[in-house]
Amino acid sequence: MRIALVSYHTSPLASLGSSSAGGMNVYVRRLAEGLAARDVEVDIFTRQECADCEREQEFTPGARVITVRAGPTRVITKDDLAAYAPCFAGNLARYISRRNLRYDAIHSHYWLSGLAAQALRTERQPLVHMFHTLSRVKRHYQADAGKNDPPSRDYGEMSLLRSGQTLVFSTDAEVDDVERLYGFRPKSVAIIPPGVDGVVFGPEDREGARRALGLGSEPLILFVGRMDPAKGVDLLLQAIARLRNRQDQPAARLLVVGGDDGNRDAMAHRELERLKQIANGLGIAERVQWEGVVPQRMLRLFYAASDLCAVPSRYESFGMVALEALSCGRPVVGFRSPGLEQTVRQDRTGILVPSGDVESLAAALDRLVADTQLARRMGLEASQSAKPFSWNRVADLTADLYADLIGRGEESLAPRTSRVMSGRR
Repeated sequence: MRIALVSYHTSPLASLGSSSAGGMNVYVRRLAEGLAARDVEVDIFTRQECADCEREQEFTPGARVITVRAGPTRVITKDDLAAYAPCFAGNLARYISRRNLRYDAIHSHYWLSGLAAQALRTERQPLVHMFHTLSRVKRHYQADAGKNDPPSRDYGEMSLLRSGQTLVFSTDAEVDDVERLYGFRPKSVAIIPPGVDGVVFGPEDREGARRALGLGSEPLILFVGRMDPAKGVDLLLQAIARLRNRQDQPAARLLVVGGDDGNRDAMAHRELERLKQIANGLGIAERVQWEGVVPQRMLRLFYAASDLCAVPSRYESFGMVALEALSCGRPVVGFRSPGLEQTVRQDRTGILVPSGDVESLAAALDRLVADTQLARRMGLEASQSAKPFSWNRVADLTADLYADLIGRGEESLAPRTSRVMSGRR
């Protein structure tokens, strides 16, 4: 089996924590690694973001990333990316034609990649698409989310939803949101939640991790994510400023992992500077430690060193950072959304509060900072709760989906609903 994965707007090899590199990057890379381990040949196509980057790079046996020229060779905004999507599709089609490549299925990620993949189909091979986020769903849970999306996004997403191709969602709740907000239920659906590497992200000694990172003994709240307004770091900073000062323990500190990776990522740099100004204005600059982008292999130390992980996103379709934190035995505090509700067990592995409610977020953080025994009990259950989620399971289910669609040939275009794996427990 040979599969093309299309990830137009971001490379799975990009530094995590910059403006466009987050959970989707991890998903695409881990899926490709899992498929390659199952003797599936995988090519990942992404836009060329630097003039001197490798055009073809095999990052694991059987899987490679191929960069395709489309627009300037630098990081650009998603608004600008939409304008270059047709150029990307055309250059990608020419690349495939010149090398006489044939793929059994094409699996696209994010709406821009989905439109490019539709233009690629030269035969009747099945198309599979995963949105990761949808504009109307984001706006439903947070009114100002997606305000900078290009006008073409809603039209493009609607065309993909109605295309009849198989759509992969992380949770049943996402499909329910589509039906409620778009007025119909997609014809062919597969539910495959993301995974977590329980070996990389597992419980580890807190004191040892702190020594390795040069951290002190004060309570530590961790944030991991892209520097993007949608991630709600500004709201988290407001909550940190509301934490109570106690005589029996030092003030809690916030560790922020993510930021400007130094690769001409102007968007991440602007957001990071904005957040630092907010911290200064709130008078908490000395309580916030900006770690910047760190290698993924180092993330486990930050999870281990922390007392809890904050996920203040204005909307989360699933929440892979939350899953990593839970797997490491750390409770999660965040804003309630269907994605987080699939992984965080209220008052058992974390605390979810109403979206955008800074006072409630501060109260939840304060509760776990003050009650270290409660935080530890939640952490013990958290690590157990993450065990059903694995990248091996994701790769197995996705490979089975491809095989099923390929085996049905042209019938793969017929209406069908597939419940591959339920996210509900």
